[in-house]
Amino acid sequence: MRYAFVLLLSLVCSSLPLLDAGAADPSVLLLEQGKAYYEDGKYQAAWDAYDRAVSGDPRNFQVWYRRGQASFKLERYRDAAADFSRSIELNRENHKAWYRRGRTEHELGHYQEAIADFSHALELKSDYDKARYRRGLSKDALGDHAGAREDISRAARSGHKKSIRWMAEHGEMP
Repeated sequence: MRYAFVLLLSLVCSSLPLLDAGAADPSVLLLEQGKAYYEDGKYQAAWDAYDRAVSGDPRNFQVWYRRGQASFKLERYRDAAADFSRSIELNRENHKAWYRRGRTEHELGHYQEAIADFSHALELKSDYDKARYRRGLSKDALGDHAGAREDISRAARSGHKKSIRWMAEHGEMP
């Protein structure tokens, strides 16, 4: 079913130059096409759609964010960090972009930068337990085991499953 939707969307996007200029925004259609590919695990196809959307609307923070997600899944971490940074430049209030850039910085071994990004995500959304857990992992990677336990324990007390599992694996109760 999803494949049929993507195929139909591709046909619509390819015929857009034939349509009236005010009829549809090609970047929005490409964004939706990319989302469908991404949900199907077709990350390169998603990246290609997002890349075309970025070309059509470089001021849309969502397309930069989505292209960053696809880059991350493709393990192109430097590209992902750049895309998330551009998304943040365009919308500093998107806690998810801060979180995703933090994940990317962690993968690159830039733990201090990751901690800063996770902290910013938490400033924007104080109950964002995914960011608190990931910040704890970055602290742990830097050797700040007490700080890691504090963050991860707090996320575990809120019911965050990965935090609960981490605490159990480390012989601790949240």
